[in-house]
Amino acid sequence: MEQNIYLALRFHTNFYHSYRGDTPDEKGFGKDIRIITSILDDLDRLNGEGIPVQGTWDIENFFSLEKIMPAFSPELIGRLQERVKTGRDAVAPMSWNNGIVSVSTEEEFDQITRWTISNPMGSGLADLFDSWEPVLRPQECMYTPSFLKRYPEQGIQAISLYYSAHPFNGFSNFMPELSLKERYNPLRVVSRDQGGEMIMVPAYNNGDVADHWLSLRRWIKSMRREQLATPDTGDLLLLIDMDADDEFWSGMEIPLLTRLAPSFDGLYRMIRSLDGLDYLKFITAGEYLKTHKPAGTIELNQDTADGSRDGLSSWAEKWSNTHLWTLLNESRRLDRFTDALGGAAAEPPEKTEAREMRLKSLTTTHFGLSSPVMNRHRLQIAGELAARTAELSAQALKQVSSAAAADTEAEILLPPGTAGGTGLVRLRTETHGERKLAENPEDLQTLKGIQLVRTGEEEAGFLYNCPGGEAPQADETGIRNGLVSLESDKAGNSLIRCGE
Repeated sequence: MEQNIYLALRFHTNFYHSYRGDTPDEKGFGKDIRIITSILDDLDRLNGEGIPVQGTWDIENFFSLEKIMPAFSPELIGRLQERVKTGRDAVAPMSWNNGIVSVSTEEEFDQITRWTISNPMGSGLADLFDSWEPVLRPQECMYTPSFLKRYPEQGIQAISLYYSAHPFNGFSNFMPELSLKERYNPLRVVSRDQGGEMIMVPAYNNGDVADHWLSLRRWIKSMRREQLATPDTGDLLLLIDMDADDEFWSGMEIPLLTRLAPSFDGLYRMIRSLDGLDYLKFITAGEYLKTHKPAGTIELNQDTADGSRDGLSSWAEKWSNTHLWTLLNESRRLDRFTDALGGAAAEPPEKTEAREMRLKSLTTTHFGLSSPVMNRHRLQIAGELAARTAELSAQALKQVSSAAAADTEAEILLPPGTAGGTGLVRLRTETHGERKLAENPEDLQTLKGIQLVRTGEEEAGFLYNCPGGEAPQADETGIRNGLVSLESDKAGNSLIRCGE
């Protein structure tokens, strides 16, 4: 049986950076424009010389495809569209907001995924390109086990993370060493704690090329020797993935190194260095999956992210991120209160705007790894977006509260401290006469007319309309629907009572 080695190239594309600004020069996204232009020039040149090399572009939608590229480099979108249309390149999903998808709520996840593919602004992959490959390359290789169920529900069956020996890494530290066939083939990935499954496509980066004697050619030849020495190995896929603004693709211009190591002298010379390897074929990861089944099954139960560690510690340890996260969680909490109090009423426009702004705030760019140092302007934008998100959510809740209370002021329905700090409405049960409402907060979930809204360690109850009850009414002391009432004192303590 003929055995081949397939080479796929993927360019991780995002014009919105944590450590560079919003200017069309080398201090901003001008570097992206320069290097992506170089990549496309090299691909066209190689194709023109009869080398059928292909590229896959996983592109962030909102900041890059919708805002920056149309304004400053529309020709790059046109060139990508032409290469995809003619089957020379492919595009693949990342996330609409360049976001930390693994920390999103279910509602946020659904909107991010839908808008990555198609959105009202026309920046989705299906909006701009003739086709797209359903192989997710998550921003910063961020993964959480719930992906295995939720992404397939949105039509994305495969995910690709780094299987690397050093940063950037994705999942190699969490399992025994994979065999040759498993390292260079798709795998079935499952989690013991979550339902669902996806196809995992291991990826490698320029650091891995450096580990293999600074030579992609030597790496592929060593793979070939192992392939021939191992019975029934079958085909192998080597997927090289790196940021599309990395000098690795355009040439690093390091004296002596780039002359002796063509793999670091730009894409054109790296691919030409592979001449004569008749067993080497060019492909995209999506095309490879059409003809190759998973080579094994792995279990991945951890949250992952690339960087100096494999989890989210490199992000969570920054004090500025704690500030942003507090504001975004405040917005989410207020939105849950709005949903509970509003019932079937139309969603206030402020809540819709808050959710979209929260998604933009959740971009990894605003949080950034512990290094390099964040761009000052980027931190300012992140803080303003997050604060505005919480402000809009508070406005939406106040609007719904006012509507429920008719002409009565309903400020008491806002969680204590919303205007000037933090605070939670606390829940405790109260006996009314000889009738006890509940022994503990968990029992409230079985009572008609009550929805519990979780807020970390504490809970708050809001009233829904229910059979036998009335439409929720509110005044300065609380809200009620004829069956039960939620009353709040000036200290923020909440009493749930049986209605008369």
